[in-house]
Amino acid sequence: MNILISSILFPPDGLGSMHDLLKASDDPKIGVEVFPFWQLTRFENILKENFPLLQGHRIVFHSQYQCTDPCFPIGTPEYDVSMKYYNNTFNYAKMLGAAYIVFHYYNFHFDMSEREEKLKIATRNLGVLKSLALKFGLKLAIENTEVTRDGCYMFTEDSFIQMARSTPDCSILIDVGHANCAGWDLSRVMRELADKIVGYHLHNNNGVEDSHCRILDGTLDMDKFMKDFCLYTPEADLTIEYSPNLNWDIKDICEDIDFLKRHI
Repeated sequence: MNILISSILFPPDGLGSMHDLLKASDDPKIGVEVFPFWQLTRFENILKENFPLLQGHRIVFHSQYQCTDPCFPIGTPEYDVSMKYYNNTFNYAKMLGAAYIVFHYYNFHFDMSEREEKLKIATRNLGVLKSLALKFGLKLAIENTEVTRDGCYMFTEDSFIQMARSTPDCSILIDVGHANCAGWDLSRVMRELADKIVGYHLHNNNGVEDSHCRILDGTLDMDKFMKDFCLYTPEADLTIEYSPNLNWDIKDICEDIDFLKRHI
């Protein structure tokens, strides 16, 4: 088991603020999930400047979220931008020895009448990215991005499990807050995919809004999750992924890290 902090907690220019948090945690084993902002021309220099901060820690990279989506077909400008960002991510992930790259099947909302076509395109693009990742010596981990019970979604609980079981050369990352919003049986998903899950995104919410609150601030029973975690996937990563717009401070994050440690 590894505890990581996502850099999404800080604005793009604040990646260096991770230094104060890692120091306050007083645990050299705390890792970092790098959340890239390649749409900002200055981000690459920010990342390079913080290499000394990141080196020596367990590193995971998130795929680009803003301004790109894997549901655009080959030959479109959107696809070209997406591939450019993925190449950047793979390059720096390799340099920092990242354990895996988090993959979203979609980032933009869509009309449900488009679902089947977008699923086909995203699945095809995933195949391209898997091959590219292997050339860099990297692996993808597919995240559940569904955050609604009856709105825009790519997978249901059942179809996500089926997709995960039938997708070779990819691991799975479960976002517990997303599962809470979507009304999924989190215990069942963890049990069914125990051999595929490499990590979790940890945050909480009211069961409706994907607000990325602190782990004890919401309707998701975090004590139960931790029991299931220890039972099914005790070696998986636990990545704290809170909204940067909430009123938390470094002391709060350290308290939440201590909560996780007490339950292991």
